[in-house]
Amino acid sequence: GQVETAARLQLELPNLRASVGYSIELGRPDDAADLAWALLVFWWFGGYFSEVRVWMQDVLANPAPASPHSVAVARFLTNWVSMWLNPTSAVAATFDEVREAFRASADASGEALSTACLAFTRLALPEPDWGECRALFERAVAMFENAGDTWGAALALVGSGRLESLLGREDLAAECYSRGGQLAREHSDTLATLITDHHIGRSQLFAGRLDAAERTFTASVRLSAELGMEGGVA
Repeated sequence: GQVETAARLQLELPNLRASVGYSIELGRPDDAADLAWALLVFWWFGGYFSEVRVWMQDVLANPAPASPHSVAVARFLTNWVSMWLNPTSAVAATFDEVREAFRASADASGEALSTACLAFTRLALPEPDWGECRALFERAVAMFENAGDTWGAALALVGSGRLESLLGREDLAAECYSRGGQLAREHSDTLATLITDHHIGRSQLFAGRLDAAERTFTASVRLSAELGMEGGVA
């Protein structure tokens, strides 16, 4: 399961770091990008994205030519940190360009994730276009579901919920979070459950359902601890 996989990846972390580093040093940027892309969720939940960003900057600066898909991966992963820490119109423009590159490379999950990140970034800008952001999140959810990517669909549904919450429509936000949680449980997706439970608990808390919120947050903390993800525990 995902808990066991996360634990094994944690044990293999020194080897994973070495593999990416050697690939870059040997002039094989595609191998470095492929490994980084395959483990995106692990890097994020484990808190390793500062390292990944440096690796991908090295991929982009590598003298050896990288494939268009690898360039898209490197630009996406470099942009990911900026999306959360310093969302700007330039960050949004990069995600827009990257999703077109993923589409050209027939990477459906990459296109969907870039679409969701474009929505998250635009949502964080001053005076966002609410309708455009909602449409982007909805498009991302549909694309993730078509690709069989439960984690991605849950992430996009959380984005939709945040949008509704910013508009003061907590009932609609709760519906988005609940839909994401149901989807995660139907597919036994532990990581997707972790994403949605944080937000479900928040909705329950704001609705005055204190006992339900306590149960949800407690389950989320335990799940974070099982996965070794200190950020989720905090």
